[in-house]
Amino acid sequence: RTTDGKLAVVDFGLMTEVTANEKYGMIKAIAHLIHRDYDQVGQDFIHLDFIPEETDTPPSYLHSQLSLVWFLLVVEPNRLTSKN
Repeated sequence: RTTDGKLAVVDFGLMTEVTANEKYGMIKAIAHLIHRDYDQVGQDFIHLDFIPEETDTPPSYLHSQLSLVWFLLVVEPNRLTSKN
């Protein structure tokens, strides 16, 4: 309950446990994203098993796909939840 007596619900979304190696891998991927090191991001995603090992991950493709995801999440989030 909140301080004024209302019921509050906390949604943690989908959750899972991750290994130390997976945590380190995600930290590396985030660092590479921040520094726009897209050559390494593709390899990070492969090592994390986000994408298959045989996937070709040229930096230009990753950049365009990550830009689209960012746009949808930040600029136009309603597009993700629209029922149209």
